[in-house]
Amino acid sequence: MEVAQVKALLLRLCFGRHPPDPQSLKINIDGAFTPASFEGSVASITRDHYGRIVDGFTSRVNASLALQTETQALNLTLRNLLQKGQATQPLTLESDCQILVDAVNNLCSTPWEIRALLNEVATLIPAIPNLRITYCRREANEAANWTARAHNSESLPPSWPTTIPPLFGYFMY
Repeated sequence: MEVAQVKALLLRLCFGRHPPDPQSLKINIDGAFTPASFEGSVASITRDHYGRIVDGFTSRVNASLALQTETQALNLTLRNLLQKGQATQPLTLESDCQILVDAVNNLCSTPWEIRALLNEVATLIPAIPNLRITYCRREANEAANWTARAHNSESLPPSWPTTIPPLFGYFMY
């Protein structure tokens, strides 16, 4: 077994990380919220089945709750996919926010704090027919989590999607 295969197997067993099927992309999203400032940062990282980053962005958002920040990460990611013409290929989008994933998949009632934002998301989802939105454990979402936190603390290099920070090697599958 090659080193890359052993690494991928260990990451799957220990952290639940799974690469997407060939010819599809996996997107991890997360938000970092600063309650005292009523703002946060969102991160979206798109990888292919080799674990290579093929797209990514961060953005500042206004929010009064962490759940709103997470929902805005989803909203901005869907808009990004549509803008870049990636809406027709198979996509798996993962979030470590169980409430958000359940609300989007109609497994629970939508919390009132995110109803308006989720209505926006609901108008975008039909335009992305091969999208699957799933929950993942925080450990499997660490790259997006770290990126959102680093952006929120203004310590993320602006070139991060193309010049990968050294710490990212730990997060890849």
